[in-house]
Amino acid sequence: MRRTIISLLLAGAPLAAAAECYTVYDKAGRIIYRDTFIPIDLSKPVTEALQPLFPGGQLVISPDAGACTPVSPSSPVNPMAGEAAPDSSTTRMTYKGR
Repeated sequence: MRRTIISLLLAGAPLAAAAECYTVYDKAGRIIYRDTFIPIDLSKPVTEALQPLFPGGQLVISPDAGACTPVSPSSPVNPMAGEAAPDSSTTRMTYKGR
């Protein structure tokens, strides 16, 4: 019985890890990326992987994938107003996501 419970817990572990929301903020505090897909390679240090794609960006990982509304680097969002950031044309992004 104990082995069955442990096996079930271990089998569900990859699913739990996949249920995360990845948000990248720029220097101005705008959300420039948000999705359930990680935008960088986590086999490297986060700063090293993040800076070439999102210069000056900060990555926040949240376990709440259900509230993870996608945001594209081409359309940053002002999180305080919940709407498109007014100066999105100045955002310098090279992210080539899905």
